[in-house]
Amino acid sequence: MTFQLLRSHHNIPLLFAIRICRAFCINLIWTTWPLFVQSLGASVYEVNLVWALGGVASVLLAIPLSAFSDRFGRKPAMLLSLLFTIAPNFAYTFCKSWEQLIPLKMLANINDNMYNPTEAAMIADISVSSNRGRLYGLVGVAHPIGSIIAPLVGGWILDNYGWNVVFYAIIFSATLATLPTLLLTETLQRREQHTKADPSQPSQGKRFDSRFLCPMLIFTIFNFFEAARMGLSQVTSIYLKERFSATSFQQGLFFSIGTMVPFLLIQFIGGWFADKYDRRKIIIASTLLWPILMWPWPSMDSYNSLLFLQTTITLTRFMVPASQAYLMDFVDETKRGIANGIFNLGQQTGGAVVGPSLFGYVYEEYGRAAPFYVAALLPLPAIPILMLLKDEMRKKHPD
Repeated sequence: MTFQLLRSHHNIPLLFAIRICRAFCINLIWTTWPLFVQSLGASVYEVNLVWALGGVASVLLAIPLSAFSDRFGRKPAMLLSLLFTIAPNFAYTFCKSWEQLIPLKMLANINDNMYNPTEAAMIADISVSSNRGRLYGLVGVAHPIGSIIAPLVGGWILDNYGWNVVFYAIIFSATLATLPTLLLTETLQRREQHTKADPSQPSQGKRFDSRFLCPMLIFTIFNFFEAARMGLSQVTSIYLKERFSATSFQQGLFFSIGTMVPFLLIQFIGGWFADKYDRRKIIIASTLLWPILMWPWPSMDSYNSLLFLQTTITLTRFMVPASQAYLMDFVDETKRGIANGIFNLGQQTGGAVVGPSLFGYVYEEYGRAAPFYVAALLPLPAIPILMLLKDEMRKKHPD
């Protein structure tokens, strides 16, 4: 079945390869980024401030950047996104103070804002509702594959060669990703031609009526609360260093074993769940498990016990393919890029702006355990918000 999915379209194995390279880029420094900002003289709050201010650019540009692929094509958007990985990472090697990182972080965030909605739209272009969840899960597997070893490699490079070589390795991996990107087949052109030939499709003036905007608003608010927990990444490495004296290698190991290995295991399961069962119920169940498992985090008294807990928590995050497929159930092919951008707007606002600022402040004012208690509760308002949506899976996509 997996092999058949890979062969279902020429672009699927290429997207898989691109995602591996991108994941390697991101996670070479994901666990040690807060330590890099601290090395330039930043406090814990200032570390999170850099991340949050970079996230402001993500929020402001989320919709325009996601609409780029609907207007100019999926492939050009993906190629351009790689430029916004290469340029800021090269510039990081010249920074002498943490303040200089702020505009560069804003620039770097354009990468995800352009690539993620475009990739999701392209997968939706080449799938149908009955296999969409599995395709999202299959391509999603590439992320942990590229991420498992990246933090370990990044930590080893950092311990032996310093920060600049880490950034050069990121640049190399992003450059490598351009090859499969160039080989992609454009999917937007085919869809545009279909739309022009189909008189039943809505006109441009009716593209953004309430049937589109209302579900998108609900998705945005839902994603804001659900994604706010992601801001924990900016205090976790500092927490590990201060409480358990974790080395750079241990930081990478915590992320690889605690997050990426279990995430790899649940992508196939999550994709299968998304096509087999009610997608909304899957999302709600996963969200409910988070506070139950997150609450004991500060009470873990050793690095190994915390690593085990983190692994368990990640195994419950089987909602990712369901969330992506559920979103696409509400959207026709002419609005897939911007719909994913609106969806990401909530994620960027919660996960890249509000979450890091909140957790950085709470960490300094109320102690290192407090952010994790706050994070346990943050996603709970997302559940009643999601309940406002009806299941559109079969109604919009009877295939």
